Amino acid sequence: MDFTNEKKKQNNVGPNLGLLGLVILLIIVVFYVIFVHLPYNDHQRELDAIRTSIIEKDKLNYDGYFNEYNRSKTYYIITAKIKGKKTYLAYDTKKKLVDKYDHSPVSKKTIIADVENRAKESVSTKDIEIGYEDDEFRYVVKYQTDQALNYFYYTLDGKFVKQYRL
Repeated sequence: MDFTNEKKKQNNVGPNLGLLGLVILLIIVVFYVIFVHLPYNDHQRELDAIRTSIIEKDKLNYDGYFNEYNRSKTYYIITAKIKGKKTYLAYDTKKKLVDKYDHSPVSKKTIIADVENRAKESVSTKDIEIGYEDDEFRYVVKYQTDQALNYFYYTLDGKFVKQYRL
């Protein structure tokens, strides 16, 4: 009986398992880069180009907020200073101005307080975005709990519109 060959086979198992682990890790990283990271970056670049195009086309004094709002239709929400006043502008996918809101919206803290009162859940300003739906600007509060994904909709003047729990 030759024990040296058996011992050599046992000594090769460790490095082979390590190599297999590295190959699996490499496959996972490549999959992530190709199917998650690159599409995300491409979409971000596309949104940056859309924002820049809208700003240049309408010669806007951009005020730091841009959001792609996807529901039944897609709208691009952007804030700009118009005559020294912060204004929300909604554009359709053809980059055509659909609506504007130049009043002072209710504060996000007021919206958060109402959501927390209704849902008995804690939310933050990161959970709030500005959207455009049913021909009206809306605060959209979206947050996740262990049980559900929750949406609350408010007008910019603070009126509760609807709630979904998925």
